[in-house]
Amino acid sequence: MEEALRAILGGIDMTEPIGTSPLVLMVDDDPGTRMLAAASLKKAGYSTVEASDGEGGVAAWDRFRPDLILMDAVMPGMDGFAAIREIRKRPGGERVPVLMMTGLDDLASIHRAYEAGATDFTTKPMNWVVLGYRVGYLLHASRAFLDLAGSEEKTRALLRAIPDLIFRIARMEPSSIWWRARSTGGSLRIATGRGRRSPK
Repeated sequence: MEEALRAILGGIDMTEPIGTSPLVLMVDDDPGTRMLAAASLKKAGYSTVEASDGEGGVAAWDRFRPDLILMDAVMPGMDGFAAIREIRKRPGGERVPVLMMTGLDDLASIHRAYEAGATDFTTKPMNWVVLGYRVGYLLHASRAFLDLAGSEEKTRALLRAIPDLIFRIARMEPSSIWWRARSTGGSLRIATGRGRRSPK
């Protein structure tokens, strides 16, 4: 089976080391699905790492910290729903995008996937041509969210610093603040320094 898939996919080397491209973790108990997904993602410019069950997926998250996870829903042992919940408990796992793949297309399964923490949901059989675009969209949305969160944190830090800055200015001695007006250009310079006299 695997040899036939390799022939179809042009002998893609699945042992290629992980580079600087975005890393996608694929968790699926079907080796054929993993190989097809890896081929599609490699063609789209992504690096991949694989796990064959939920426990292996959680361990791979802890080790590699991928940029995105493709998670099968139904697997022996720990299923995809439980694996997502476990990864969401890990540091950093609360924000990683997770695309759940499954043959289940009923509303209850879809609701269960999102309730477990899936970012998006797709049914099998996968459209391998579209997969790279879908992963790219999820990664772009994730980065935009992280950039926004970082910007908001910087704004909050600045706002928290304002009262302390005002307090420090209020405690400055009058003699430590002096003003010097330039004779040309009409600009006003402000400087601080101890032991300076205020200009007459």
